[in-house]
Formats: sequence, C-alpha cells, structure tokens
Amino acid sequence: MVVKSLFNRAGHVLIDNVHFHLMVWRFLWIFVTPLLRLIFRYRCVSVAAQKAASAQFAGYRKETPAIVISNHTTDLDPFFVGCSFPGHLYFVASEHVLRMGFVSRLIRFFFSPVVFPKAGTDTRALRDILTRLQQGRSICLFAEGNRSFSGETGKVDESTGKLVRLSGAALITYRLRGGYFAAPRWSRKMRKGPVWGEPVGFYPPEVLKSMKSVEITALIRRDISEDAYETMRKNPRPYRGRGLAEDLETALYLCPRCGGMGTLVSRDDILRCRCGLAVRYDEFGVLRNVFRNRKPGDLPGHGIEPFATVRDWWLWQYKTMEQIVAFAGTGPICSDDGECLFAVEAGSKAHVFEQGRLSLGREGLRCGERLFPLEDIPEIAITGQRTLAFTAGGKRYELKNKKPRSAAKYQRVFELLVNSKASAYKTRELPHGFFICQHQVMGDRDTDGYDCGYPAGSERTQA
Repeated sequence: MVVKSLFNRAGHVLIDNVHFHLMVWRFLWIFVTPLLRLIFRYRCVSVAAQKAASAQFAGYRKETPAIVISNHTTDLDPFFVGCSFPGHLYFVASEHVLRMGFVSRLIRFFFSPVVFPKAGTDTRALRDILTRLQQGRSICLFAEGNRSFSGETGKVDESTGKLVRLSGAALITYRLRGGYFAAPRWSRKMRKGPVWGEPVGFYPPEVLKSMKSVEITALIRRDISEDAYETMRKNPRPYRGRGLAEDLETALYLCPRCGGMGTLVSRDDILRCRCGLAVRYDEFGVLRNVFRNRKPGDLPGHGIEPFATVRDWWLWQYKTMEQIVAFAGTGPICSDDGECLFAVEAGSKAHVFEQGRLSLGREGLRCGERLFPLEDIPEIAITGQRTLAFTAGGKRYELKNKKPRSAAKYQRVFELLVNSKASAYKTRELPHGFFICQHQVMGDRDTDGYDCGYPAGSERTQA
C-alpha cells in the first residue's frame, strides 16, 4: 500500500490515508494491549463491555464520531485509553512531540496526531479537529493539557465544553487511575504497580445540544476527576521501584521547615533540605520521616515530617506562594543557574537563543541578558518534567536545565504576578521571616500524621 500522508512544516495534516491509520490502529490494538497488561499490569474496561453493562452507553455506536476526553496521568495514556476502543482514534498532542527527530516522523506517519502549541493557541489545530470529526473520525484529547504533579486532576478549561458543543459529535469521558504512582510526572523512572482505566459516560449529540458549554465542562470535570491519594487510601497497593524520590524537588520546591526555595535535593528514596529536613518516599506514595527528633521551636507539621503526601505538601506550597509573592520586593522571586533558552521556529525546530541565570520577578522573566516583560508573556506552560514554554512578542521559546530544578515554581509565581492574586493572610511567623499558612490549606487535618486507612499488620504498616 502506498501511504499518502503529507504534512506542512508545522506538522499539520494536509492529506492523510485513513485506511492506513486504521490498519496501524488495529495492529496495535491486537498486539500492544497484551503487552501493556503484562508489563504495566494495566487493566481496562472496553467501551463494548461498558455498553453491555451500563444503560448510559446504550446509544453508543462504533461508527458514530465522538470526542473522547480523559484525565492525564502518564506519557503512555494514549495507549492506555486506546485499549478500550477497538475503533480508531486520533489524538491531540502537544507540539513538542514534533521535536524528537526520527521518533517524531514515526509518530506523524503512523498516528497523524492533531498538534497544539504548549503555550498559546492555534486555530489551525481547532479546524483540524472539527474537520476530522466531520469526516466521521473520532478524536481523543486530555482536557487538563498537563499531567499532575500532585496526583489530583488539574483544571479543565471552559473552552473544552465549547469545543464539544460546537463539534456536534458525541462525548465519551474516560478516567485513568494508578498512573500517577506508576509514573509520577516529577520522576523519570517507572514503578511496578497497577494502572487501570474505564469509560465513564457517553453523551450523544442530541443531549449535548440541550446543554450549555459551562454545563458540558462541569460534566467533563466530574467524570474525569481523580485524586490518586484518595484512591490509594481506599485501596492501598504498592508501587515498587528504585530511586522512588529522585527528582521529587521538581514538584516540591519549598521547604516547610526553613522556608528555603529550591533548597530541596533528592537521592534514592530520600528528599532532604540543607536545614536538616529529610523524608522518605515509600512504595505507597507516603512521605515517612527519616529522623524522629524535631528542631526546637518547630510548629506542628513543620518538623522533620511536615506532610504525609506529595499532594498535601503541594497544596501547602501552592497557597504559601501567595504570601511570598505578596511580600516580595523588586528583585528576583525565584532563580536558577545553568539555564538554556531556546527559540522555537516554524516547523517546531529549536535553536539556542541565550544561556545563563534564569530569574523571575516583578520586572519580568530574565535569562542571561534577555529580559521578557510580564506584559509580553500571555502564559507560561510546562512540558514534561521541567521544561518551561512561553510566547513573547509573537515568538515561542522554551527554557531547559540539565539539573532537576522546578518549573512549577516559575509557573506559580508568574500566575500570581500577572493576576495579582497574592493576598494578605493572618500568618504565623517562623524563623528567617518566613510566613506559614498551612492551617488555611490543611484545615483541621493533623499534619503530624496521616491516616491512610491501612489496616494494622498490612504490608503498608510494615513498610
């Protein structure tokens, strides 16, 4: 068969051979699904089985064009979701997949994804989605646009509901579980543990037409919402591997003991700060104290064992950054050395534009001698573990660092600076002038311990 697949320089499809893609999909569905089950212990419910078991899927037809929307947990999510759909799906992907050399060529040739820029908008990609749906094809997208650092499903933009309503296609929602612990976004290593997924809801076009866009968005949020730690609490299962805590500082960038930003470092299964804080990340994703003693004067929850989960720590630092930005002066709020700034050209090619120290403050984002005023940057996005992507002056850029520095702190500081949401709180002051608002994030939860609901004598309590 001669495959006629032509792409423009930006990677958008001009002509694609649907029959070839169907053949590739069928081959992968038959042979890759067993491998995922064997290697990753992946289990899923097929859409056909869901149709037989649930009245909500009674109107589902494989031939009906649909938008499949799922939460995003791992880089393998397209394969995980695809296991439930014998019928062909086209996927929406970030444009960084076009900058992986030969691998990118294979992806475009065999799968022909719809490509979106990580930061910014692209009307051509929207037209591509609508065109494929009108041609009777189905599309799968991950509404969050990002994998979670904390284990909780991220924000679903209201434009997602608008797209679904505009398309006139059916909607299928899908939920993945277990992926956060099997392949945390902050880690470069996989762990051995179960991952499972299932279709949650089927909504035919006639039902969607009677709904407002905000209602469709709310429905999507409800169906794909997942809290990895709540799932773990209800059904504890170990995720084993080596270097369980390595690169955890790319997610947790603020020390709750000394207030240092960027002072946390990881090795093997230990995350520690130069102030003496040290925690061990175990097979259940729980942070265990390494030393039982506390520093004199430590407040509850701010000794050696400040938080029991990455989620709780993440929520605390997310709120605490509001105060840090509110009290910040005119200098840099966060910074890192060894940064490399890339300019992304048409066709998704990138070249080194600047190197040096990266900093972000009220004056703007600076890398080396290059300064980008905040008003010139619409948004800052994160690609993968720690690559920052943004647009400025109509041009696209990426920031990369060889060391495991946190990209999340820059995204959070930028969000607070631009939206001016840093507000005053009633605070308690710790040494070094660091302000804590943990009680506002955690409520009445006892942060000295975390009841994960594991039965006495279980594998978890003996770990």
